[in-house]
Order: sequence, then structure tokens, then C-alpha cells
Amino acid sequence: MTLEKLAHTVEKLSDIVMDGFAESKKQFKKLDTKIDHEVGNLATAVKTGFDHMQEQFADVDKRFDEVDKRFDLVDKRFEGVDRRLDGIDGKINHLTNRMDTLVTHERRITRIEKKVGIPTAD
Repeated sequence: MTLEKLAHTVEKLSDIVMDGFAESKKQFKKLDTKIDHEVGNLATAVKTGFDHMQEQFADVDKRFDEVDKRFDLVDKRFEGVDRRLDGIDGKINHLTNRMDTLVTHERRITRIEKKVGIPTAD
């Protein structure tokens, strides 16, 4: 092989390599464009998903607010029931004391009746 042929072969080989690199560069550019497009689609899908979740959480928050209001009403009702029960408890204690007093008085009256000689209803 002559020097000219060798130079020509090296030049052709260089052209082939350069064409290969140019084609690879085109393919990578297409791939980059496709990846950018897919990443954009993925980002849009993620954003849509987060937006949807935010709407659902807003609905859940609204429902919890409604439940809280209902519990507030129930708490107020229980407070009213507690006040009434406290009043009833006080009345029962008062009646119990009165009953104890009546039992004591009945015993004393029965003793007095026996001492005085009045017949009892025993």
C-alpha cells in the first residue's frame, strides 16, 4: 500500500467516523427532545395528581369542620344534661336528708307515744 492510498484510507476512515459522530449527535438530540417531552408529560401528570389530591383534602377538611360543629353542638347538649343532672343530684341529696330526718322524727314520736301510753300503729 502506498502512502497516498494510506492517506486516502485514513481520510475516508476519518470521514466515516465523523459521519458516525454526526449521526449519533442527531440521534442523541432526538432522544433529548423525546426525554424532555416525556419529563414534561410526567411533570404535568404529577401536578394534576397533586391538584386532585389538594381538592380531595379540601373536601376532607370541609367534612372535618362539619363534624367539629356537630361535636360542639353535642358538647353543649351534654353540658346542659350535666347541669340538669347536678340539679337532680342536689334535689336527691336534699330529699335523702329530709327522709333521714323524717325517720329520726318517726322513731322519736314512737318512743314518746310509748312513754305516754298512746297506742301505736305497729
